[in-house]
Amino acid sequence: MKKFILAILFITTIILQSMACSGVYIATKSIKLFGFNEDFYNYNTIFMTMPAANGRYGMIAFGHSNSVQAIINDKGLCYDGYGAPLKEVTIDKNKPNNNGNFIPMAMSTCETVEEVKALYNKFNHPWLNNGQSFFTDRYGNAAIFEGDTVIFKTKDYQICTNFYQSDPESGISTGFYPCKRYQLLNEELQKTNNYSVEFVKELLKKVHVKNQDSPHGPISTVYSLIIDQNNRKIYVYNFHNYEDVVILDIDEVLSKAAQRMPLKNLFENGDKTKNQSL
Repeated sequence: MKKFILAILFITTIILQSMACSGVYIATKSIKLFGFNEDFYNYNTIFMTMPAANGRYGMIAFGHSNSVQAIINDKGLCYDGYGAPLKEVTIDKNKPNNNGNFIPMAMSTCETVEEVKALYNKFNHPWLNNGQSFFTDRYGNAAIFEGDTVIFKTKDYQICTNFYQSDPESGISTGFYPCKRYQLLNEELQKTNNYSVEFVKELLKKVHVKNQDSPHGPISTVYSLIIDQNNRKIYVYNFHNYEDVVILDIDEVLSKAAQRMPLKNLFENGDKTKNQSL
């Protein structure tokens, strides 16, 4: 269990990397779907779970090696992290600094985006000076936290890629703005309101990354998730193969002992994964 907690605390080492990622949350009266591609140069992806205990919500997490990128808790709150260009964060001397454990704190204690915002406002967040945190909840709310700015969902959908929507041109120097992935997602979402898991899968397929050059090595979409908050399911796709999916039942997964394993094991073992002690 200690190893899992340490992995959760490493979240900021991932979201502070300026790598291409794409996410979209769609919420109407009938559906609540959060889909995203995780694009990175570290192909050693992992899957972890932590059942609820001691007043802490249960969590399902995905990431790389010893770090976590995306989390779903048992109350339907979801998180994903995105890199962005360096940007100064205001420091209020009347607030304590949070130096990186805000995400596990929020995901283990919050149910709604509003609760996340209330917790967020209690601290300064110098760790979020080159990244964004995208939160969604099962009530149809979503928000992107960009350092000093919080951008709430104002229509049926909200998109997040690797530039600050509060200051778009901040990304020009690193090539993230204008973002073709953002533009493509927005164009496709404007064409229809016939949303479904299949529709979100096709969106992710259109904006996935394959062997993009970076100083660290080729970047590809190493996994993709679609979280169906109404039906409490997670659709998992490994290494931009959208024709092969493992569907996880959130309640079933969190009813078992804590797990930590390579993400590829979900596909090798189907949805009957082997528990591994943490």
